[in-house]
Amino acid sequence: MKGPAWQFIPDLKTPESCNDLLAVCNLGILLNLLDFETYSYPGQGHNVKISKAQKDQLYQYDYNMMPLMDRKACVIARGQAMELHQWFFSHFHSPEDRQATRLGESSILSTLASQLSTVIGYKNLAVHYGIQGAPNCTPEALRHQVQGLFPPDSHYFNVTAASEKLSSTSMAFPELAYTARKEPLDFERKIIACDVKY
Repeated sequence: MKGPAWQFIPDLKTPESCNDLLAVCNLGILLNLLDFETYSYPGQGHNVKISKAQKDQLYQYDYNMMPLMDRKACVIARGQAMELHQWFFSHFHSPEDRQATRLGESSILSTLASQLSTVIGYKNLAVHYGIQGAPNCTPEALRHQVQGLFPPDSHYFNVTAASEKLSSTSMAFPELAYTARKEPLDFERKIIACDVKY
């Protein structure tokens, strides 16, 4: 496929393009966590204390300043990103993977854990040096968002535990070696039909 109409489609024959697409997927998964409105109660000013009842609503129900339309957009982007991950898991595998099963999944999820760890590391450094970040985003609030990223029955849930064990301040990707499977893709099966737990 050549020409300007196809320039936005990643060429998954190169590791760089694969990493670029995975980075976009990871941003889609972390979108709500990265949005500054996530950390403020509706109408709350910068560094303004809120009541215990308001804090409970913020934490228990994720009742924050993000407009409903933006929240829906985050949910859609997150779902599409996770479906793309599933597509990667089923169509690409590591050269060491003799059984050609979903071994690439661990590399992709470790990349997500590394990026999540980096966000946590940057927040901790900012607090240490007295640098203001997103309004009302405290390490406690960030940790709460991280813990709520994935339900416990999701295979993504281990990512949050792994990210807390890492201490990273670099968004570097682990090296991903992969090969495309030789069989033709089944275009009849829609990506949206993948079994993904949100």
